[in-house]
Amino acid sequence: ALLDLFGYVDRDGDGWREQPDGQALALEYASQPDSISRQFDELWKKNMDELGLRLVIKTGRWPEQLKAARAGKLMLWQLGYTANGPDVQEGLVLLYGPDSGGQNLARFRDERCDALVRQAKSLPDGPQRLALVREAQNIVSALAPHKYNVHRILTDLTHPQLLGYRRPAFARQWWHYVDIDDSLRPPR
Repeated sequence: ALLDLFGYVDRDGDGWREQPDGQALALEYASQPDSISRQFDELWKKNMDELGLRLVIKTGRWPEQLKAARAGKLMLWQLGYTANGPDVQEGLVLLYGPDSGGQNLARFRDERCDALVRQAKSLPDGPQRLALVREAQNIVSALAPHKYNVHRILTDLTHPQLLGYRRPAFARQWWHYVDIDDSLRPPR
């Protein structure tokens, strides 16, 4: 309905939507040549076809896609992200305008959001900083430079002889916190 409302309709009856000015419309989706990416590619293609949107999948190795993203040459790309700390500021920096071409792969720029991020960086934790962060989050939610579509669920298995294991909330490394108690190993 939004595509129709803004003039992205099939003008020539070929089943594909055109731009409001009548020019051809094609979305370019960057992908990698692996089996998981191919499954996502098939799903994207199927869903875009249903909407009448022509999807061109551009496959390349991950480092090539990252280089193209930093150069502003990708239209759509799917990435994962893991926070390394409980502070939301790191996530907002991913959408900080002056970081375009670096961490800000979306090249998102919004003067108000950038000002809020700068202000939040200068404040200690507290209600004033949280209010700025919430306002920046509202801007990002409304303008949607990123579309968040997956939340990973992890399952850990451990053994009784492993001591001290607890998955860190914001880190991937945990092995330096654990030890093995051989006396707790099951008999062979």
